[in-house]
Amino acid sequence: MGDYNQKNTEREPNTFTIYQLKDREALHYHRFEPLERLEKSGLSVEPDNYSQVYTAPLPEGGSAQDKLNQIYERFNLNHPADFKGHSLSVSDIVVFHENGRDTAHYVDRFGFQEVPQFIAQEPGRFRYYITQEAMNIGTYPYMGPTDVTRFTARPHKYEQGTVEAFGYVEYSGPLSPEQSRSYALIPAAANENYLKNAEMSMEANTNMIDGILNNLPEEKQEPEVFPVEPVSRFKRHIEPGEITPEQLIIKGGIVLTPCASNPEYYESTNRNVAGRYIDARIYEVAGRNKRGKPAAFRVAEGAAVENPLEPAGKMVGIAQSGGIVCGLVEKYEMEGFVLADKTVLLEKERDAHGNYYAGISLDGMMLKLPKMYAAVTDEKGKVLAFREMREKDFSREEPPKKAEKKPSIREQLGKKVSEKPELKPPAKKKSHER
Repeated sequence: MGDYNQKNTEREPNTFTIYQLKDREALHYHRFEPLERLEKSGLSVEPDNYSQVYTAPLPEGGSAQDKLNQIYERFNLNHPADFKGHSLSVSDIVVFHENGRDTAHYVDRFGFQEVPQFIAQEPGRFRYYITQEAMNIGTYPYMGPTDVTRFTARPHKYEQGTVEAFGYVEYSGPLSPEQSRSYALIPAAANENYLKNAEMSMEANTNMIDGILNNLPEEKQEPEVFPVEPVSRFKRHIEPGEITPEQLIIKGGIVLTPCASNPEYYESTNRNVAGRYIDARIYEVAGRNKRGKPAAFRVAEGAAVENPLEPAGKMVGIAQSGGIVCGLVEKYEMEGFVLADKTVLLEKERDAHGNYYAGISLDGMMLKLPKMYAAVTDEKGKVLAFREMREKDFSREEPPKKAEKKPSIREQLGKKVSEKPELKPPAKKKSHER
């Protein structure tokens, strides 16, 4: 399973834990996406995609919604000093550990949605998913007082998106195959606990056989390679001549442009040719064709590339941070900042160097401005303000030669006079004698 482990005896009772998406290239379509739009795209909420970033005692009193609102406000306007994640925003998950029961809540564009699929199946338990047919039957087998039911009003995707169900029921022992069929329940893939056997075969040594894969040998992950694709393949998204000869398009419709400070590297913007949000990155050549032209790229971590922009102007203070309301008709929130001069900076609207594209909000409709901003942070990385940026001059041209001194008017006139051709005297007329 992922970083979330439901069975954690060291965790204090009645706590909450915040989970945020891992920094993976494959997760840019999940990041800051409302739950409905995520599921319409065929994606799902999976524990493996998240990392635990903070745990604290659960607020006391009030309903679950009241507690979630308190947590949202605290982690947007008044971050604890030891909190290292970003402000709580759409696609984050808050798990309540309350009175021995765990519930997961997805931060949606409006409020929170419970996502029982995020709760990992506890080792030694047996989970069965509730299908539409099971809903029609309307009842489930009773196995004992430890039975757990997680019913949802609408279907969710489970098991890496392969199972769509209205929640699940969980037992301390397995159902018989006949029971599963009779009640139209789909058994979870993890019903057989293979964890101990997996430890024996996968652990680097066997001195910690404890039911948790915590001593695995390090896996070397090869960076993903993105082949260059013909521009014609994306003609439905781009106009003729929109891509310059220096630019290339790689797998995923990602447009790459040579970096201004180091043309050996390329950079992408925060969207692909179809307009979908992606993580802006710096890329390096991973392969060339017979002519020596780039044929494939990979993400370059720590590349020797300068920021193409430099500070210009005074710092501008922050008037608002956290969820910025966007959308002209359907309102939703996006992580970002509103500056004192009303400029809007969104986390999704950043380039490969971390600069923010500026915008202005007109009733939630974001209009881009021809400006870029960079964050001003303290020693701990906390954003204090922003400063407008301007383009650097990376030209490598030689300085122009000094202009030759022009001759004075007198010199020019004298030269013209001296250059005049000498005039021959007129020929004498011959007298005709008779």
